[in-house]
Amino acid sequence: MQLKNTFTVTAPVDALWDVLNDVERFAPYVPGFVLTESDGDRHRGQMKVKVGAVTVQYDVDITVVERDAVARTVKAVAAGRERRGAGTMRADVTGRLAVHGDVTEATIVTDLDVTGRVAQFGRNILAEVAGKLLTKFADDLEKKVLAGPEPEPGAPSQSATVGTEPVDLVEVAGASVAKRVVPVGLAVLMAVVMYRIFRGGGR
Repeated sequence: MQLKNTFTVTAPVDALWDVLNDVERFAPYVPGFVLTESDGDRHRGQMKVKVGAVTVQYDVDITVVERDAVARTVKAVAAGRERRGAGTMRADVTGRLAVHGDVTEATIVTDLDVTGRVAQFGRNILAEVAGKLLTKFADDLEKKVLAGPEPEPGAPSQSATVGTEPVDLVEVAGASVAKRVVPVGLAVLMAVVMYRIFRGGGR
């Protein structure tokens, strides 16, 4: 499925470009994500997603595959696998920045392929949740990164302290979307319980 989202920040395009090309600076503000390792254009981390009583944790590899400083375009591939399950995710992400008056607009196009429990939410719910998560990310980025002082060289990353809690899809979705998410979450939970019962021989 393809998701397209936009967000704006009141900051110069160069400032936003610099931040979005520094994973260690923006990673702490990605909901549910913790950056654990960086090596050039390759990064590794963990992503936690929660729906009701069910929490899914992914080990994620992110690789920047293309960067165009003139066109203000960056492309990356994120691939993840559930730690306790067979589910997988892959996202081919293209980000573009453009100046609109006093604000900078970022357009994020994501080709997303998800298998496993999270895939049962369907495209519409995932699209709505993704949009709300991106809005939160943009707000945090503008208030806590772009409006603040540059980090000192050698300063410890906040990745280990920010974003360690799983991102709760029901909480993010809000009342309108939650009415559709909760039944799915309950169905997933029942499926997990039944799987464990049968796997354990009914014990």
